[in-house]
Amino acid sequence: MTTMVSSQVTHMAQRPITAARLIRWSGLVNIATGIFFALETLLHPVRDIFNARAMIQQTVLGVSWNIVHTFAILAFVLGLFGLVGLYMRLFERAGWLGFAGFVISFVGLALGIGVVVPDAFLFPVFAQYDATAWLLTVPGVLIPSGEFGIYLILSGVLLVIGTILFCLAGIRARVLPVWGFFCLGAGIPLVTFGPLADNSLGLVGAVVGAIGYIWLGYALWSETPEPAT
Repeated sequence: MTTMVSSQVTHMAQRPITAARLIRWSGLVNIATGIFFALETLLHPVRDIFNARAMIQQTVLGVSWNIVHTFAILAFVLGLFGLVGLYMRLFERAGWLGFAGFVISFVGLALGIGVVVPDAFLFPVFAQYDATAWLLTVPGVLIPSGEFGIYLILSGVLLVIGTILFCLAGIRARVLPVWGFFCLGAGIPLVTFGPLADNSLGLVGAVVGAIGYIWLGYALWSETPEPAT
């Protein structure tokens, strides 16, 4: 048994890392991104930025604020790697539109990590104490006019614009399922800014966006064959 496992590990270690293999495995990364993306939004308390302290102290199905936003961190980090895999697959037919969408959405995702990390671990601490809870007041010193608020808005705008451009390039290229790009291109804007109008828009966006990620991820995983060794 030990010899068999050792032989399999050795065989895997000797297999070369190729672009085709990386693209294929990025499909699983995109699927995981979609799952974490949906979990974060569906388990998030009703978004009420004008009463942030109470919102942070609520739970959905007993899942704490920290865990919910850890899902968001995972979604953003995995989303970076998944986006690279999608772009590698589209590269030859994505053109300048796809390149621009890739760069802008990559920057938006990267900046988004800087939003969800303090959201997960710093803001709950602020909410616990009267001396610091005022920092969460909206409008206030942090959001929207403070440096953090500007950073938050910038990351969201870049993510939305980049995703729309990238999905348009994906639809035009017709290399991967176009409906996957439709779902992703519609879901990200809804989940990013929809809750400002109505919380249900964010929920719809989360489901639609997750479907897009999972659809495209499955296409990458199933369509790109493992190269022969």
